[in-house]
Amino acid sequence: MDETDLERITAFEERFARTQATSVVELGWGYALLHRHFGHSYVHNRIMVTAPTAAAEITAAADELLGGAGLHHRYITVVPSGLGAELAPEFRAQGFTHEPVAIMIYRGGLVEQPVDQVRDITFEELRPALIRDWKVDLPGRQHEVYEQLADRARWYSQGAGIARLALYEGAAIAARADLHLDVEDRIAQFESLNCHPDFRGNGYGRSLVHEAIRRSHEHRRELLYLVALLNDWPRLWYQRLGFVDTAQKHNFVLSPPSAR
Repeated sequence: MDETDLERITAFEERFARTQATSVVELGWGYALLHRHFGHSYVHNRIMVTAPTAAAEITAAADELLGGAGLHHRYITVVPSGLGAELAPEFRAQGFTHEPVAIMIYRGGLVEQPVDQVRDITFEELRPALIRDWKVDLPGRQHEVYEQLADRARWYSQGAGIARLALYEGAAIAARADLHLDVEDRIAQFESLNCHPDFRGNGYGRSLVHEAIRRSHEHRRELLYLVALLNDWPRLWYQRLGFVDTAQKHNFVLSPPSAR
């Protein structure tokens, strides 16, 4: 593992998250992110653990800060991989779901321009597809939930340059992804890949990944990475496309009964 690359990724992700928050609370072993407009967005309302501390102290901070903001979920991200693995049994005993995440860096070569025509689109063009796709992923929720999860994407540009990439079939967005371009370092992150079930099996995901690789090179970002759930199939698919596991971080999620 290249510690320098990992440190750069960690620094970028912290900048990206902090600039979108409406409130950041500093803790001795990390910090809390809060967003007053997006209470249904777990990633915008969570506890970030960056240094060793006890699980009880972390959950107490989550109850005080997230609960104090009127939020019913608890979302904790432990950045140091070893610490996350060490704390996992205690969090699971408290009812948290453990979601280990792989940080994957692209180590492949240059790729040709995709055959499929990838378009740059605006947030306004993307928004209806975001709401449509969230309804597929999280059925049965209130419409406010889908609107918040869609509208939070507008804020991403506060933390990085954003290329919103899409493939169309007719008038419909068939597949989409984001490419985040750090403004302080030559880093790019591939994120939010989604292909609607009606359009799967056409190679659109691969086309979007290849376009992101090509764009990263064009923008002189020598470090391209993504994150993927450690125990889900997309990680293996990304490996076949040239991404290599570099490190892990650990998310711990406790959702209210209505969201399970």
